[in-house]
Amino acid sequence: MIYLVTDGEESRAPYITDVQPEITTNGVIVNTLALGNESDTHLGGISRASGGQSFYYSEDEDSTVLTDVFAAAVVDTSSDTFIQIESKSFSLSSTQSFEHYITIDATVGRDTIVQISSSGSNDIDISVTAPDQTIYTETNSTFGITTIKIPNIAQSKVRVPGETTAILNVWLSDDTHVYGSEDTTVVYVAVSKGMAPVLKCDVVARLEGYNASTIQLHDNGIGSDSRENDGIYSAYVFSNNFKRSGRHTLKISGQNTNNRAEILKSKQKSNTFPYYSGLTTELVGNFQRVILSSEITVTNYSTTPLTDNIKPAKITTLKLKSVQLMGDKLQIILLWKAIGDDLDVGTASEYDLRISDSFSKIKQQPEQCAKLTNNIPIPKLAGGTEQHVVTIDDDSLTRYIVVRAIDDVGNKGDFSNIVSVSKLTDPAWTTEAMNTVNLTGTFVSGGLALAKIRSIRSRSLVKYP
Repeated sequence: MIYLVTDGEESRAPYITDVQPEITTNGVIVNTLALGNESDTHLGGISRASGGQSFYYSEDEDSTVLTDVFAAAVVDTSSDTFIQIESKSFSLSSTQSFEHYITIDATVGRDTIVQISSSGSNDIDISVTAPDQTIYTETNSTFGITTIKIPNIAQSKVRVPGETTAILNVWLSDDTHVYGSEDTTVVYVAVSKGMAPVLKCDVVARLEGYNASTIQLHDNGIGSDSRENDGIYSAYVFSNNFKRSGRHTLKISGQNTNNRAEILKSKQKSNTFPYYSGLTTELVGNFQRVILSSEITVTNYSTTPLTDNIKPAKITTLKLKSVQLMGDKLQIILLWKAIGDDLDVGTASEYDLRISDSFSKIKQQPEQCAKLTNNIPIPKLAGGTEQHVVTIDDDSLTRYIVVRAIDDVGNKGDFSNIVSVSKLTDPAWTTEAMNTVNLTGTFVSGGLALAKIRSIRSRSLVKYP
């Protein structure tokens, strides 16, 4: 593994193009760090070709990227893995003090190191107070970095070598972003403990290096997140998150500070992949972790106000909750998860529901289908659960229903997955006890559910992106 750090461009042989084929052929991983915007723009290509990562340090005083990158270097080259728990920047006057709390969970805590780097004088007083009120003050200062090492039991190693601990892995859908375009970059963060995904974490991405923009990631199965509760958190990075052209780095913070997070695990063996057997959950306790993404390069930045050209995300969660016979009518209750004004962020302005007895028409020309207008719900904040009641004639026709969201300037999302209600004619299914069927949770992609109520057959045609 090679770590390449530079603040400029290559000026003499051997050049990148000269050595890159040999590096790639021999399987050498190259991680690169660009110091400032004057550094060589080819660095990212070297990393991508070798399977490594490329980072960007803006050289701003409030950026922790430099410290974070070298912490990652220790992780990559150590067989006794360090776990980075926290990194934070702050400004103090000579008369001010700063206090910050860090959670060191039960799976780590061996050979813990706290480092403070200062752009000014090294004449600063630092102490670390443990939960048992033990105070550590013995420091070692070198080149503007003050270190406190907490013996025996912040950056820290796994307490018992080989024991699984919560870790973060991050990747991006694209490493370039054209400012003002409809295209967005998606940041994905997998939170896991061994093979088990960690659910209900608070995962936040922060653009480093200037007036930082903070982005909340979700594992809720809408918009950028294709599957709910799989331990992979995601979010769109929009043009309005950036304040300049050039390279940027995202710092990811994942934490569980309210003891809500849990692992999804197999009921059989603790480290087996959970989706292939019975599942159970287990609380994992409080923890904190940080990690850096590879760099994102922004082009065409402009100070001209952005046009709202981002439409709401496609609703992929439409399903039937229940169907009930009411005289000569069928009452259908629909459920779906709200999406946002801009993809899965914010609150949409309205919903557009369509119904048809032709599958091909609602699939190919949904706007030409009949529009439902009675008591359409006002959209909730993205992620909220929507419910709507549709009443139709109890006849022999199969009905197909779709929904889409529209934002405040008229941008229209794509129509959702299709749900259907069909009629059977089996006279054996006519008892009053079969007049209602609850369909919650019975639908999977392409699945078929039969409802024994005098004649109703229901099917979900869910298509996940």
